[in-house]
Amino acid sequence: MRPDNPRSIDNKQKKKLADRTYPQKVLKYEAVKGSGNVLDCHPVLNGELQDPGQLLIFTEGAKKADSLISRGYAAINVNGVWGWRGTNAKQGKAALSDFDSVSLNGRRVALVFDSDSRTNDHVKEALRRFKRFLEQRGAQVIPVLLPMLGEGKTGIDDFFVSGKTARDLDDLIAYFETFTPDLGGAGRKWDTESI
Repeated sequence: MRPDNPRSIDNKQKKKLADRTYPQKVLKYEAVKGSGNVLDCHPVLNGELQDPGQLLIFTEGAKKADSLISRGYAAINVNGVWGWRGTNAKQGKAALSDFDSVSLNGRRVALVFDSDSRTNDHVKEALRRFKRFLEQRGAQVIPVLLPMLGEGKTGIDDFFVSGKTARDLDDLIAYFETFTPDLGGAGRKWDTESI
């Protein structure tokens, strides 16, 4: 869920500040303790998940998946870049069992994460691992790097709000299907502004 007034916690992955406190991390999304991750699939997708002949898009937010679905795409939300994984009964990290309900054999699958996937090593690692997992299940995976559209990172919802269309996204997917991005190494830039 996304609270109206998100709380903040100490971000211990960052260095302490001059006043010896940690920078704050805003928790934009929260879940009930112990609930675990699931693939977030809109009910309209029921039959489409079983059709490996249809393009499937994974993105990292419910409103982002909804923006894709409203434009005719089959899209699944993974809650955050590592949301395709969860904790099993023995507290081990593993891919979600929900994937057993999604036909991936021979299926074209686009990974459309936020534009910070171009520069954020944490996001790149999640993309690399997710891509490898899907390929092991037989999918033809297309990592799509969204263009930076203004200040901050751009999500697929921002892409459409900026005036881009489903046709623009189709062109971007076709581009990255032909020119697979190298997800290694921080700071590599991809020029997709003209697409």
